[in-house]
Amino acid sequence: MRNLDFDRAQPVSVPGGSAIPIAALHGSAASARQWSKLAAHLADDFRFLAPDMYAGAGAAASPLGGSASLQARADGIAATLEACGRPVHLIGHSAGGVVAAKIALCRPDLVASLTLIEPVLFHLLGAAGVEEKKLLQEIEALAGTVAKAEAEGNPALGMAHFVNFWNGPRYWTTLPADRRIRLAAQCGQVADDFAATIGETWPLADARKLAMPVLLMMGLQSQPVALRITEMLAETISGARLIVVPYGGHMAPVTHAAIVNSAIARHVRMAEAGFARPAFDPQGEVGQRAA
Repeated sequence: MRNLDFDRAQPVSVPGGSAIPIAALHGSAASARQWSKLAAHLADDFRFLAPDMYAGAGAAASPLGGSASLQARADGIAATLEACGRPVHLIGHSAGGVVAAKIALCRPDLVASLTLIEPVLFHLLGAAGVEEKKLLQEIEALAGTVAKAEAEGNPALGMAHFVNFWNGPRYWTTLPADRRIRLAAQCGQVADDFAATIGETWPLADARKLAMPVLLMMGLQSQPVALRITEMLAETISGARLIVVPYGGHMAPVTHAAIVNSAIARHVRMAEAGFARPAFDPQGEVGQRAA
């Protein structure tokens, strides 16, 4: 794997001598390592950047500090994107998708294309319908459970609830002991991530301002809350592509990396080639909605 280090990534030569940058932002309780297969998939054609967005997420220290707020993360990553010298193809998954969306809205000049994989923009649910509000209440209850467990000195319990919510009711018990220990150490950060994502305030209508090519992805087996948020964005962003991974869940970028990475590569290459984004077509490309 090449060029996964966010600060020290070096340009990869492409025809014409250009160095096309891609930045990928991981989800809560994950790390830049989740993008290792994507980095390998794109390494021959692109400069790949992936940060560990808070201390303890990965093997290296975070360039953004241990308790960076969502806004601080967005600002810090935007500063790094500025240093690339040209707009970047920006990818975000889960909580990383919240940061990516914030950058795209606040600094569209930095973003050549945007890929959001189940971005947990929970705040959008509060201004929607009755069913969406129920989904928000479910997430608020989970967030409360995680925060309470951390406050009471039982982070493993909080992370068990978090991991099982996204991966299945007994998934926590299948993890190796060392993996559970590492996840438990991130309980406080996950609680902070919940507070930050639920506390966002920009309205869904702002998503209409996203003029760059946008790809939205979701795993059909994921939680209804993640599916509904992704659908809401697809319904709002003109011309956005929505691709469904039929057997994937919330962690499809890891569990179904071949499908996800191929879709991202196609999206980025089309954007780089200057193709205008088409209107959403549910009968279109393989993997799109019903495939």
